[in-house]
Amino acid sequence: MLRYIQVISRSFEQPHPAATLKTFNEPLSLESFISGLGGYSQSFWKALCHDALPHDASWSMIARRLYHQNVRFYELPSKSRAPITHNGKGTGYVFFQGPERLPVEALDGMTMLDSEKAQAVMATVKADASYWKHCLRHAGMVGRYAPIDDGLDALQKKIKAYLASGKLRAYSFPYKPKMSATAKSSPVYEDHAHKPVPLAPESPATPVISNASSKPESPQASAPIPKDVNSIDLDNITHKDIPTFKSGEFNEWFDARTPEELATLYQDKAIRNKISDGLRGDGGKHEFLMVVEAPQWSKWGVSAKEVQEDYAIPIETLNDGGLAKGWKHSTGLKGSKAPGSKKVHNELQKVIQKSTSLESYKANMHDWSEKWINGGYDALPKGFHK
Repeated sequence: MLRYIQVISRSFEQPHPAATLKTFNEPLSLESFISGLGGYSQSFWKALCHDALPHDASWSMIARRLYHQNVRFYELPSKSRAPITHNGKGTGYVFFQGPERLPVEALDGMTMLDSEKAQAVMATVKADASYWKHCLRHAGMVGRYAPIDDGLDALQKKIKAYLASGKLRAYSFPYKPKMSATAKSSPVYEDHAHKPVPLAPESPATPVISNASSKPESPQASAPIPKDVNSIDLDNITHKDIPTFKSGEFNEWFDARTPEELATLYQDKAIRNKISDGLRGDGGKHEFLMVVEAPQWSKWGVSAKEVQEDYAIPIETLNDGGLAKGWKHSTGLKGSKAPGSKKVHNELQKVIQKSTSLESYKANMHDWSEKWINGGYDALPKGFHK
């Protein structure tokens, strides 16, 4: 997913107060991150390294150098990833942590409001309690999953106090409310927390290279707007709110979820089972990216369709086709036996849990596949060979 990123390569440089530090457990995960940011060459990242690198330095070499030199990556907030509220008269608003103005690359047409104006705005939008809860969580004023039991009045008082103290800042921007099929305007707030926005890396030590080909979607666009799958209410969602695979809407819904949201949703058994059913698609397959570990592998940028098609094979191929090596996959049929299946799946789950990126998962799968698949790694489905 594209983001506004601030890159800092010198120890005395400080990030923007509202920026969030990204952490990488190993050079491999950093390599996956920088190589996946389209439009930025190896030369761009080599310029951030303190020491000269060969002209033909690989992505792996660059990532190791950045990792060991503690080059820091920060994600800047953007209106396209924040809960949006509006006054129904052409002006939208978002609330971010800290009083400082965002860097120009991340402003995206926004104008910062002073404290008094921001507090006055709250009376014009008439957003309900769930919106202000979203604001507090998104701005980091309350833990992402911490319960918020306050009513509307208490929440608004908190927001106003944070605005007055400078802990929160508000931005306005031109905004056209979405229209439904019945020509009624959308609710007074929307949650676009997971919608892609353009990348804008920034470092005082190096030139900033803009990605002219990546442009934010204009809120003024007149084309029909599909159902917004980005918005969910973690406090009130039930399994009935999750689309089925047969509806044709599940994959889009799942791909809009963050790993943090999935981790929360998976705590509810009924919701977890509904999501798992959707990830299995039409069924009858063995998913090498186990559906029970969706909060883990979703961090690697894998889509639901890839899980269903690129990292899965028919159970019949495993059992009757002779691909399973010394074990048999469960079929779910009454009276059927699956010797060794539990052990194989437990070991597969451990591989997923210890992996930190899609690349490290593929590397870790070599030993597992040699042990449990006839033909070893080469016999795994196409996703492993991309």
